[in-house]
Amino acid sequence: MSLKFLLAVALAAIALSVSSSFWLVRHSLSAELDKLNLLTPVFVIDRTGWMRGLPKDASQETIEQAMQAWQAKVAKLAASGFVVVDANLVVGAPEDVYVND
Repeated sequence: MSLKFLLAVALAAIALSVSSSFWLVRHSLSAELDKLNLLTPVFVIDRTGWMRGLPKDASQETIEQAMQAWQAKVAKLAASGFVVVDANLVVGAPEDVYVND
């Protein structure tokens, strides 16, 4: 057997394994992806906790900068297609939907 033949067989085997792996992963995740498409993406932001994180002697300018950063984060999430709610209005939610930073 020539080296070219062995190389061609090896490349064909690699191509077959990669394509079958891709198909298997896509097939196994299709149910989960379909389920995710039915959910509304929601983030919960704790504005009160955000403001509590400021130093007690923070200047008005620091407070305004923090509020602008908070509003920018909300705007970025909303522009990305997420519904953003304030933590004070949430009755219950899983921990992974809260934005803490």
